[in-house]
Amino acid sequence: MKTKDKSITSLFLVFLLFSGIHAQDNDLDNIIRDYFKTIGQDKIVEIETAIASGITIQYGDETSFKQIQKKPDKAYLEVLLSDGQILKQGFDGKTGWMQASWMGSSEPVELTGPDLKTIKEMGNIEGDLWNWKEKGHKLLMLGTEELDSNQVYHLRLTKADGDIDELFIDVNSHLLHKMIRKTIINGSEVEMEVRFDDYRNIEGILLPFEVEQYFNGQLGMTIKIKEVKFNIEVEDNLFIKPD
Repeated sequence: MKTKDKSITSLFLVFLLFSGIHAQDNDLDNIIRDYFKTIGQDKIVEIETAIASGITIQYGDETSFKQIQKKPDKAYLEVLLSDGQILKQGFDGKTGWMQASWMGSSEPVELTGPDLKTIKEMGNIEGDLWNWKEKGHKLLMLGTEELDSNQVYHLRLTKADGDIDELFIDVNSHLLHKMIRKTIINGSEVEMEVRFDDYRNIEGILLPFEVEQYFNGQLGMTIKIKEVKFNIEVEDNLFIKPD
């Protein structure tokens, strides 16, 4: 009789487990649906090119930048430093490269490792949460908690390459307010906190015009967007490594 009781109890626990999984899946689906609806994901997926310009502030030093994205996975970044030096980076869908005026040579350098990964990710217009299952990512709902006096959903996105993004989405506004990214660089885990603020509506799409990056709890960089344009014609050769 005890064996039967144990079997019934185990079976009941299994049903509870699966009920919990389905409930969490439903909650997660609703959170992502509301998030996409709020930011205008239906319009984001229709974007062919995006051009953003602005400034970065790092340890009191201000630089200007222009970032260009083109589907399906092309990216270009140009940075003008305060001393007049220029940095250019590009990714054509296969190869990443960098050209810097202080390198003493006009020859571009092919990017590898974390640098290649960064410029490659820049070409992802639709974002990591879009079609996350098809991309091989895993997404979990970890619950709700308080962030800056607001209630937020805490999600964990484990990407196919092993990187982990902790995402904090406001319960009421459905906007992403904070992300903690964990990645491996040179064999060591590095953690970066990113905060998103000053959301503005550009052609039906909500974008954060101020982004703060923290390293080990200290503010490392502030990014302030000045202008964003969509679907401007951009030639493919911009992204190709110069000869």
